[in-house]
Amino acid sequence: MRTLFIFIVFLSFPAPFHANAKERLGKSGVNIVFGLDPGTGNYDGVTGKPTHSWNHIDVGMQKLKALTDTKGRKTSINLSMSANDGEWGITGHKGVFHAYLYHNSRDVDLSVNFDGITPGRYRMYVYAHGDAPDQNASIELKVGSESYGRQSTLNDGTWDFRSLKLKEGNQYVTFDFDVTKNESVSVTSHRDGSSYSMFNAIQIVPLSKKKQQKPKPR
Repeated sequence: MRTLFIFIVFLSFPAPFHANAKERLGKSGVNIVFGLDPGTGNYDGVTGKPTHSWNHIDVGMQKLKALTDTKGRKTSINLSMSANDGEWGITGHKGVFHAYLYHNSRDVDLSVNFDGITPGRYRMYVYAHGDAPDQNASIELKVGSESYGRQSTLNDGTWDFRSLKLKEGNQYVTFDFDVTKNESVSVTSHRDGSSYSMFNAIQIVPLSKKKQQKPKPR
């Protein structure tokens, strides 16, 4: 009888937590790199650590479910991307800015859509530049039907976009935005200086009241 009693008590405890269970996006952010995965230790985004977890979208991919957060835990966020069939690299870079995806038809504005982002306030970093001075992009962010406008990466005739120091308005742009319910968040890379649009990387960081100021690039 004693053995049976112990077994019944054990079954009454709650099931153990599984590390791969989907998490709502809380204090951790989400990172996506396009075209080439530099690997752990080489993630040189302007926010986060080189050892943080990144999601990889290879050429031709259009969907990725349950994105992982910076700690490698699955989240409720799903990603969908418009058709893409081209991949290239930025000379001199080996991190998240090195590769980018585009479309060879030269008349396509690439877009990325996120579903399942937890209500809250966020900052998004969008890296978008090809390997030529005029191959920049005009980035538009929408939450539901609300547009947060457009911002463009560098197009001044110079090769400064190849600088190893990542700078806002050069290789990437940022948006602060709010999700209040289950709205989709979409990012469109519009063709700007050339006939190409592209994505190198995206970072989404939750903001608290104490983190309203943009961090300085490393």
